[in-house]
Amino acid sequence: MFKRLSALMRGVAWDAAEDIADRNAVVILDQQIRDCSRALGEARKAVALAQAQSQQEASQCNVISARLEELETRTLAALEAGKSDLARDAAAMIAGLEADKASSLKAQAEYEREILRLRATVSDAAGRLAALKRGQRVATATERVQKLKSDNGHQGIAALHDAEQTLHRLKVRQTQADVMAAALSAELQTQNPEGMIGKLAEAGCGDPLKPSADDVLARLTARVGQKAGSDTTTAETSSAP
Repeated sequence: MFKRLSALMRGVAWDAAEDIADRNAVVILDQQIRDCSRALGEARKAVALAQAQSQQEASQCNVISARLEELETRTLAALEAGKSDLARDAAAMIAGLEADKASSLKAQAEYEREILRLRATVSDAAGRLAALKRGQRVATATERVQKLKSDNGHQGIAALHDAEQTLHRLKVRQTQADVMAAALSAELQTQNPEGMIGKLAEAGCGDPLKPSADDVLARLTARVGQKAGSDTTTAETSSAP
């Protein structure tokens, strides 16, 4: 019985943990991506350090090669001078430096292989991280839209509905206000002589209260015609003998 209860408790705890993880998947994904970004940054630093160490090893190897070249030249000179004991000591040092150079070259080769491997790993991780970030942006947008459409997001939908109803009521009130203002204006015009005179003038009863565009155009056209006639008369008078 105890084993069954223990299994039940572990099962309930597992289901609860899974439910929490599912409901907070976006938050968990954000943190995981931040962790991956930090790890990628550390990996890039490791590659840079390996490159620096490889360059340092190459510099030391160059120093050893220069010393070997100088020692060999001087050892040959010692042999030519018959100083065999000094030449032997120099030869022993040359042997040691050659061993150091061989070790350095081996270390450089190992560095190069490791750097190539690290670069490939970092490049692959960078590509996967970029894909994760793109997926993260899409997942975040999807999560927010789903919350809006789900039962948990009914407040968002209700807010949209309330806003639409408010806009409709506002338009109705504004339309009513416009109609009332027009009716009031018409009523006021019928209650004073000036308003009634204006209505009669608009209906064509009597002279208009203000000139229309047609009246102005006709007046200007007449003036143009008069000016043209006057110019013609003046020209005829001037040309008479």
